[in-house]
Amino acid sequence: MAQRWTMKILVASWGLALFTASVGAQEDWSAPQHRQFDFWLGKWDVNLRMIQPDKTWKDSVQAKVEIYSILDGKAILELWDSPTIKGFSLRHYDPATKQWVLYLNWPSKSSSSVGSLRGQFRHGRGEFIARGRRPDGGVSVSRYTFCDITPHSLRWDDAYSRDGGKTWTNNWIMEFSRTAKLAELPVGPTAHTFANGGRCVGAEFDRIAKLAGTWRGQVKVKGELVPATLRAHKVLDGCSVIAFLEYTHSGNAYKSFSLFTYNKSKGQFVELWLDNQRGTHAAVLRGSEDGRVLTLLARGSTHLPKHVWTASEDFHTLRFESRTTTDLTLRATFRRKLTKQDAMFAKAINNVCPRSGKPIVADALTTYRGHVIGFCNAGCRDDFAANVEQRPQDRAFFDKIMSQKK
Repeated sequence: MAQRWTMKILVASWGLALFTASVGAQEDWSAPQHRQFDFWLGKWDVNLRMIQPDKTWKDSVQAKVEIYSILDGKAILELWDSPTIKGFSLRHYDPATKQWVLYLNWPSKSSSSVGSLRGQFRHGRGEFIARGRRPDGGVSVSRYTFCDITPHSLRWDDAYSRDGGKTWTNNWIMEFSRTAKLAELPVGPTAHTFANGGRCVGAEFDRIAKLAGTWRGQVKVKGELVPATLRAHKVLDGCSVIAFLEYTHSGNAYKSFSLFTYNKSKGQFVELWLDNQRGTHAAVLRGSEDGRVLTLLARGSTHLPKHVWTASEDFHTLRFESRTTTDLTLRATFRRKLTKQDAMFAKAINNVCPRSGKPIVADALTTYRGHVIGFCNAGCRDDFAANVEQRPQDRAFFDKIMSQKK
């Protein structure tokens, strides 16, 4: 029997469930406070200036940024891309606190996590703050500021305080220049910020990456089966996957957004989630593996319904169940049609070619030591297959990946 990957998600009952048993009325996101970040929608070129040791500023990084409106306008999604820096953010307005809530994921090499800030706009200037405790017991404060906003440009800078906000230092300034009014959401298995998948490596990131693609199935809502679609895309050069789920019941459209990643330093899987329903807020869930089960918890929870994902070994089928402490509230099944070549491609242990660093392709696969491996073209594949013993660098590349998966 083929092994299965099971993801069990436990979340707070006060509106943080990944799916809901019934679809409620959507909020009217057209109110001015929900639209305060609309100036940022579209595509931008960004000049990143960094502070130097002599306190002067230097143009350091040129980036391409795409900003999207998602969940019927409830939230803003950012994908920030350059050869050296990749970035993500999700932000939405919280009517209860009258603040914007920002969630960020800017991974370094094989290190990925989610942080957050809160803030608001005053007099055309947006300020967003995060507070944390330093190892010495002091309070550190981060402040991100949007200002100098025009239809064609804006400035985003940082400030950090190590004394609780008494004094501040700056590290960078981002200067945005608009290149397009709108950015289109992704349609394929990869999205803006994905290059060759080499930024975050390891079995956990490989597992998340295999969610990428389009899944179609059914959700059972109040005893009725309705069509559902799940679209997932690899981003941040292999460090994360973003996913959009949609279904309609009784004329109301349900939509949710998730970002999946793995915090290697803490040994935790992380999910950032938000849907388009009234009164719900973004939630960060964290957890770890226990055998083939992944359990994620939202902080501060008391009453916990249970969500279970099960994926077949070839990632052909995804099954989902949602349970309260006593009842099954939702069940969904998703499938994607895989050719034999697609199924083999899904099993490949590497994302990039050992020779060029480019993404592997489905028609350049072979096997090595019982594992499916890939190259960027059929020529490299045929050369390796015919001369395995004479290609020590290739072997070392694959041997390292296999040792990490143990």
